Amino acid sequence: MRKNLSLFLFVFASLTSPSWLHGQTSIDYRGVVQTDLRVAVPGNDAPADAADYRIERLDNLARLTAMLSWANVDALVDLAVVFSGRSEVDTFDSLRSRQAVDAYYFESEGLYLQIIDFIAEGFDLRIGRQIVDWGTADRFNPTSVINAFDLEDPIDFGRRVANEMISLTYHPGWIIEGEVTPILDEVHLQLVVVPLFRSALIPDSALHAFSEPDQFRRFVRADLLKNLVDVQKAFLAKGGDVVYNVRVQQPEEVIENAQVGARLGFSLFGVDFGLMAYHGFDHNVQPKNVRVSAIYEGTLFPLPDLNDLETVMEMMNRFPTLAGLVGYTDVDLIYPRVSVLGADFSASLDALGGIGIWGEFAMTFHDGVYLDITINDQVFRETQVERGWFWKLTAGLDYTFTKWWYMNVQYLHGFVDEFGTAELGDYIVAGSDFKTFNEQVLIRLFGMINLQDTSFIAFPSLSFKFWQATELVAGALLHGGDRDSKFGNRTAGPNIVFMQGRYSF
Repeated sequence: MRKNLSLFLFVFASLTSPSWLHGQTSIDYRGVVQTDLRVAVPGNDAPADAADYRIERLDNLARLTAMLSWANVDALVDLAVVFSGRSEVDTFDSLRSRQAVDAYYFESEGLYLQIIDFIAEGFDLRIGRQIVDWGTADRFNPTSVINAFDLEDPIDFGRRVANEMISLTYHPGWIIEGEVTPILDEVHLQLVVVPLFRSALIPDSALHAFSEPDQFRRFVRADLLKNLVDVQKAFLAKGGDVVYNVRVQQPEEVIENAQVGARLGFSLFGVDFGLMAYHGFDHNVQPKNVRVSAIYEGTLFPLPDLNDLETVMEMMNRFPTLAGLVGYTDVDLIYPRVSVLGADFSASLDALGGIGIWGEFAMTFHDGVYLDITINDQVFRETQVERGWFWKLTAGLDYTFTKWWYMNVQYLHGFVDEFGTAELGDYIVAGSDFKTFNEQVLIRLFGMINLQDTSFIAFPSLSFKFWQATELVAGALLHGGDRDSKFGNRTAGPNIVFMQGRYSF
């Protein structure tokens, strides 16, 4: 915490100290102050003990981003402090801690040094904490695999987790002129090395995957684990208890686990293209080891063979109650190693009134994910995902009909949390912006539907910009569908209504 505070003080001092201390250094900065209130409302699947109306979030954020430049050297510092509005008091002693009583945390989306014309003209080096965005689609970018997803905030979908990396970009300056537009232009090649893997951030609702058997079933694919889920449900019905213990195994911090990526970008006859390659790890966790045990009054209770589900169920039916018996499921999660090849394009069709179109395609080659399931010291190996490959696609278009009406439509094959050919779904994302009162009021209507199970997300909002540099937003994030569907199940998150206030400078 002291290191984070020192960094914040450094940024503040850099921006407020006398200009003569900087010599020839120029400073460009921007900032935002934001408050965010959210309330969960009924309408989606939720745990039985969850209140119908509850405060989901009450964040207050201050962010400062500064770019310091001197000659051909730039340094970017981005830092935000967030007060969560929640108390983390859980013991009497924690009442002494300001961090527990008035919880806050720091976050940063950038802290890097950039050298223009590093070793020769056209070579730009950037080293430090950064986000590398690839692809051309709107928020759903299957080719943007360098940074992990930041899914902690479902309203702010599309964010990435910054990571420490080295990126080198070469701009050769090649241009082939054409009669109207250049035949070839904007050629650049970017190479990226990420020494240490950084995990994705997940929303609170993802923890429900390990809250009860029905939710655990959505996460596992091995037949033996599906049998376990059926046994656990019967176990609970007989008065027993089920406990999940989950651990995450990060890739080792060794050189061979460094992630590398490359992207070639260029404009051809006015159409922007990109070709990319990546070798590293997928940012979605998969189960690797599962250990099943049961304890009755402090004594290990032998378990039957779960491969013979019918016999197990018959045996459980002989007992009038299983109260006092606790079943434990210990799960180890890993990040599968992957290689990704992809391409993207974007263009504006002037002949059709300026319609914007884009597409991204990514093919992921992955190792097999094999499960070692331990029951009574006997190990069974099952397959979670076969070794192979799968592809994801995003294709879309947008159009501004008038200065007050904008529309955006996209088709997705494969959502961000899906891994493996058997798990990929198809989705339509669509929405419109309507501006009124001299663009001071924005009505936004966006939504997404899963074409397989017809579950959906609706995301309406209304924003007001009547005040200088100030915006007030009210809206909702609503889920629809059966309780076992993609967006209707509780791991997708609750229905929420929200209000945000934002001042930018």
